[in-house]
Amino acid sequence: MTSFTERSIKFTYEKESNNSIAFLDVNVLRKTDGSFDTDIHRKKTDTNVYLNWNSCAPRSWKIGTLKGLVRRAFLVCSTAEFRRKEINHLKSVFKNNGFPSRIISNVVHEVETKMVIETTVPIMDTSEAEANQSPPAATAQPVTESKEPIYTPYICLPYKGIKGEKILRPLRSLLHRMLPSNVQPRMIFKGKKLGSLFRIKDKVPLEHESNLIYAFDQTYDSEKVTDYIGETKVRFGSRSHEHMHTDKESAVYKHKVSNNLELSMSDFRIIDKGFPNTVDRKLAEALYVKELDPVLNRQKKSYNLLLFN
Repeated sequence: MTSFTERSIKFTYEKESNNSIAFLDVNVLRKTDGSFDTDIHRKKTDTNVYLNWNSCAPRSWKIGTLKGLVRRAFLVCSTAEFRRKEINHLKSVFKNNGFPSRIISNVVHEVETKMVIETTVPIMDTSEAEANQSPPAATAQPVTESKEPIYTPYICLPYKGIKGEKILRPLRSLLHRMLPSNVQPRMIFKGKKLGSLFRIKDKVPLEHESNLIYAFDQTYDSEKVTDYIGETKVRFGSRSHEHMHTDKESAVYKHKVSNNLELSMSDFRIIDKGFPNTVDRKLAEALYVKELDPVLNRQKKSYNLLLFN
C-alpha cells in the first residue's frame, strides 16, 4: 500500500502482487496474454463462521445465506476450476457450521440450475427471427396479456422457533387459496435481540424499569383482581408514585380517593416490558385491556384495535 501526497490531497492506492489484486471480494488475476481471470477474495481475518444450522433462526435465513454465497461463486469466478474450488470450500465451511450435507447439495444444485438457465438464453438475429416467423393462422385468436397489477404485501411475524415455522406453512397455503391470484403475500420473520431473551447486563431494580406495561391489582374476598392496565415509558417507580399521589386525573388516583384507600408499590406490578416504541406499547396495553377487561380502564379509551372492531 503506497500513499501519494500533492499539496493537501492524499491518495492511497494498492499495487498488484504476483499478477493479482483484490477489489472488494473479487481477486483479479492477470494472465500472460494480458486478459484477466476473477476469483473470490477473502481477507486473512475471515473466520468462516456463518449462521449455524442449529441456531434459533428461520430456516429461510440459513438457506438464504448459503444460496447467496453459492450464487456469488457463479457470478465472480471466471473459470470452472475457480468455481469448483469455491463450491468445495463452501461445502466444507457450511458442514462445519452444522448444515446437513443433503441441504448443501440441494442448494448448490438449485443455484447451479438457475444460473445455467440465466446464462444460456438463446439470442436470435433479427433477420433470422423474421425468417423463422410463421404466418398467423386465419383462425388464430389475439393473445391479450393480463394488465392486472400484482400485489405482494409483506407480513412481518416474530420468530418463534421451529414450531412457529410449522404453523406458518398451513397459513401460507390458506392465504394462497383464499386470496385473489394477483395478491401474493410474503411472510418475513423479525429477529430478536439477544438482550430481549435474557439479561446481558446487571439487573435493573424493579422501580427503575421503563418502557413497559403495568397492572394495578386489588384484593376482593381474598382474591386478587386486576383493576387497571397502563403503559409508560418512564420509570415504573415514578409512574406508580404518580398514580398514588400526584396524577389527580388518573383513574387509579380517583379510585383511591373515592374509596379512601391506602396504596403502596406492592399494588402495582409489571406484566410486560421491552417496548421502546410508543405505538408498540399502546398496542400491547390495548391487547391486555381486551383480555383482562379491568374495571378502571372502562373510564378511558385505549388504543383502537381494528382487528376486534
